[in-house]
Parts: sequence; structure tokens; C-alpha cells
Amino acid sequence: MLLARPYLTLRLVARLRPVARRLRLAALIGFAVAGLPFTVGQPMLSVVVLAAVAVFVAVETVAAAFVYRERGAGRARRGYD
Repeated sequence: MLLARPYLTLRLVARLRPVARRLRLAALIGFAVAGLPFTVGQPMLSVVVLAAVAVFVAVETVAAAFVYRERGAGRARRGYD
């Protein structure tokens, strides 16, 4: 469930601002591909774990950029216009 957080955050941002559907789809695919090895229950290579962390950080950073884009931090904290 933790790996789904960036995708869910991006979906929440899409309710506040327009987010390209391709970007949301790419985040969903990244979540699915990164989370799939964790469902097996076998020990994983460190490369797989690092890839999952990279997807997590990248999607979360994109979501944060959409929140602060063109508005600045002060307006984003206040909520809707």
C-alpha cells in the first residue's frame, strides 16, 4: 500500500488541477511494475528495491510540482481560489 501513495497523491492533485491523463497512466503503470516484485514474497535484488524507490520519489516529486506550479507555496496551502 505504501507504494501506491504517490499514485494516489497524483490522483488527488488531478482533482485540484489539470493533470495529463498520460501522466496519471504512467504513474499507475510505474506503481504496478514497481509493486509486482513485492507480492512474490521472495528476497529481491537491491536493484529492484532501488527502482521501486526511484518510481516512488519521481511520482511524488511530480505531484508536488503540480501543487506548487504557477501558484507558489502560499496559495497552495490556502486551498481553493
